[in-house]
Amino acid sequence: MIKTELPQTLLQQLPLEKGVNPIFPASTISLRRNLASPLFPSKCTPQELEQIALDIQDALQEAHYLALPSQRLTPLDKEFLFEHFLWVEKVQNPSLFLLDPLSHLLILINGSDHLQFHLLNSQEEIEARYATIAEIEKKIATLGFAFSPQFGHLTSQPEYSGTGLTITNYLHLPALIQTGSIQEILDKQQSEETTVSSMEGDKNFVGNLLLLRNRYRQGVTEESILRVLQETRERLMLSEEAMRTKLKIAPSPEIQDAIYRAYGILMNSYQLETRETLSLLSMIQLGLELGLLTGVPKNKPIELFFTCRKAHLTYHLLPKYIPLHELSHKRAEYIHNELRELKALFN
Repeated sequence: MIKTELPQTLLQQLPLEKGVNPIFPASTISLRRNLASPLFPSKCTPQELEQIALDIQDALQEAHYLALPSQRLTPLDKEFLFEHFLWVEKVQNPSLFLLDPLSHLLILINGSDHLQFHLLNSQEEIEARYATIAEIEKKIATLGFAFSPQFGHLTSQPEYSGTGLTITNYLHLPALIQTGSIQEILDKQQSEETTVSSMEGDKNFVGNLLLLRNRYRQGVTEESILRVLQETRERLMLSEEAMRTKLKIAPSPEIQDAIYRAYGILMNSYQLETRETLSLLSMIQLGLELGLLTGVPKNKPIELFFTCRKAHLTYHLLPKYIPLHELSHKRAEYIHNELRELKALFN
């Protein structure tokens, strides 16, 4: 058995709740803060970092967060946390992780900043979830935050100063991306206050997932960030829905071929790598939406999207140690089992 410091309630929990929106399956809310003194973890002594961690835990003691010291976590433990919370940024190793009882909020202490809140949201009420972080922030604000009247909240990386807020919307847009319509739609509908990328930070949308984020944190308010992202997100979702409707009425031979090829590869492969699996599952989900595939719930591929990754596959689904060279085969076995009822409806 693999030894881990992570709680079983987290290991047994799906990253996303069932019944998520198949076009807008998730969002994350990240908020960075530094205490007024001493400034920035990189300038602190080990004793100061330890005291900061103790002070923050004291301020949050009523919330009953689980404290996970970094030195007690294995690399796979940390990878599981980052997978669960859909973390795509580069992270400087924090000294402590705090995990809320519901496994929706992760707090990094003494990473690149003294504090980084990171909340996973699989519902559409982002504004309400941001209010949750704001309430927690108030409990720590009594310690005093590093703040400049000119630049707002100060962070170790200047581009995050100001509100310190980054909201990422994960949008699953296979119809727009596979038909080649995505760039034209972005040119027409994307606000200059937002930015888009893939999970790998480029425009090669792995798994047909587009990450929509706020571009600015200075000179804007939290309310304006939420509003602009909501407006842009809704326009993109409406465009995806319209394209799916168009494909149902006038099927594209190229899209049908891509869906059936994905079905064949996914259900018959001996080995599957993560990146390839995400792209194939995306096409399976589109095939279910278009009525070309049947036999499993429409949201099943979205669920597998987040559980087929390395750490989740190892801990949540395969509790015995799996050598790295066997993982791609075990992933294929897992996908075959989970989609065993999937059927193709060839015209």
